[in-house]
Amino acid sequence: MTSEARVTVLMPTFNRPGLVGEAIASVLAQTFQAWSLWVMNDGGQDVAEAVKAVARGDARVCYFDRPHAGKAGTLNWARSRLLTPYVAYLDDDDLWLPEHLALAIAALDAAPGRLAAAYSDVREVRIGPDERREWVDSWPRIRLTDLLTRNVINHNALVHRRTLFEDAGPYDERLDVLIDWDMIRRMAARTRFVHVPAVTVEHRLEVDAAGRVGRRHLTGQADHRRAAYRRSYRRILFKTPWSRS
Repeated sequence: MTSEARVTVLMPTFNRPGLVGEAIASVLAQTFQAWSLWVMNDGGQDVAEAVKAVARGDARVCYFDRPHAGKAGTLNWARSRLLTPYVAYLDDDDLWLPEHLALAIAALDAAPGRLAAAYSDVREVRIGPDERREWVDSWPRIRLTDLLTRNVINHNALVHRRTLFEDAGPYDERLDVLIDWDMIRRMAARTRFVHVPAVTVEHRLEVDAAGRVGRRHLTGQADHRRAAYRRSYRRILFKTPWSRS
């Protein structure tokens, strides 16, 4: 028997039946056992059998087959139903190392005052047609000003108190990409982040022969800067209540 869940792991998935099982397996391998995993199919190919094959009857793994709402919409659906004190994230094509939840939750449990979020270092992996490149991305001291110009906290490395959602508001469903950056900036305007000095996440991206990320990702970043920044600067810098304006 495991203790009652203290953290809910949110995993939206869309048409990645060959990868989602590996991501789920990395949650099952966590040394911290008091978790619940929500695998949420965002209107894509049904991966229920793939989830079942990896979970092997583990009741902590929950599968939800949802209409397509985009990643932001899927996370907002989950956000409104969360009960655990902590929330964590894992994309369906990335991995956690076994100590990820244990280290993050220990850091938050020991954090003074209202510190409500923790993040760890990330192993960045680029997978090309002929090679695989790796390096460690580490940002020990992050300020809000850092986040205004660059996305330096990987969403998969983030663990936070559920109550932080009450101040930061929902994920912005008007964004197609980089919704995590928008959310993390708003969170950083409301709390300092605790750094976990350990590599606990493997973030993987496929690249072309020249080492470039897909055009949609790059175009989305440009669109994000033009549109989301105009909407969110004021509510970030002046901590105004969330609105959809």
